[in-house]
Amino acid sequence: MKHLIAMRHARAAPAERDVARPLSRSGRRDARRMGPALADLGGPFAPSTVLCSASLRTRETWAELAPALAPGIVAVFREDLYLASAGQLAAALQELGDPGCALVLAHEPGLSQLLRRLAGRARPRARVGAARGMGTACFAALALEIPSWDRLDAGCGELVAFRCPADLPLEPGDTPVPG
Repeated sequence: MKHLIAMRHARAAPAERDVARPLSRSGRRDARRMGPALADLGGPFAPSTVLCSASLRTRETWAELAPALAPGIVAVFREDLYLASAGQLAAALQELGDPGCALVLAHEPGLSQLLRRLAGRARPRARVGAARGMGTACFAALALEIPSWDRLDAGCGELVAFRCPADLPLEPGDTPVPG
């Protein structure tokens, strides 16, 4: 069994070139808040490898998340994951060696398409969350019934958790961000 966390980058600010968009102030805050939520998954959902788009906003999201997670996670930044399709994301995952859990940090619409492709089943609460769509800084956790990453295939997983910044309690001094 393998485990996958699929996460969209946090909210980005405008920039001249899309690939160079930095996180907005609220995006940095949301990414920092989602780090402990990822860590709380624990157990088999503790990633040892991160496949991250090379865009500035995904790299900055990873930098904000990483302190809340276990040390020693191998982060691989890949240009081919920038705006990758579900097929491209799946192909990148199929190239993984033997991590028990991987985090893929990328973009829409590829992430939502990947979730629909892989999740043959979903726990009720996770299904309700995923129905909202993969908003910025949201993540989905899937338990995959495969012995190795190269066996990744349609319907092989169960969506067990789906979380977004809006699901987390506000911290003192935080104000909700619409949308």
